[in-house]
Amino acid sequence: MLYGPGEAWIEDFVDAPWELEAATEPAGGWHGAFFVHSQEDPWEVEGRLRTLSGRAAIPMLVCYVETSDFGYALALGRGELVGRYVVNAHSADIFVEGVWALEQCVALHGRDWQQTAVEALASWSVATSRPLTTSQLNAILAGRHLFPEVPLFNMLGLALGIEAPDPHPL
Repeated sequence: MLYGPGEAWIEDFVDAPWELEAATEPAGGWHGAFFVHSQEDPWEVEGRLRTLSGRAAIPMLVCYVETSDFGYALALGRGELVGRYVVNAHSADIFVEGVWALEQCVALHGRDWQQTAVEALASWSVATSRPLTTSQLNAILAGRHLFPEVPLFNMLGLALGIEAPDPHPL
């Protein structure tokens, strides 16, 4: 799931091997888009997103989930890495993509990356309509989740005010 202010960036991102599966209702001036891809590795995707965020001069939030085992959040500010966080880090190290995500968190935030990452995400969140504190982000992201999609796809965007609530909840 990708979030960014406005919607022009969505069209800039749609090309092979990407397919736009769904878009969220705009909220707080932000749009969300769920893309499906098959060929690019997360590190290639991150490079494309950094370029797009920098070229469009916008903040972005990226949420990625690997087979419901772990998830990865990336906050960008005008192409610059601001924060990274791995949800269900305990499950990430059995995947090449998970090992990479954990290494990237340590590289950006240091060995105690989890606390530093939430602090960075809280700092980044001032770009949204509803900035969150480190305590609020910890409540959403930390711990073990049966499905990392829940905090990353269902809770984070809503809490930040960048995703509209589902008008027809189950």
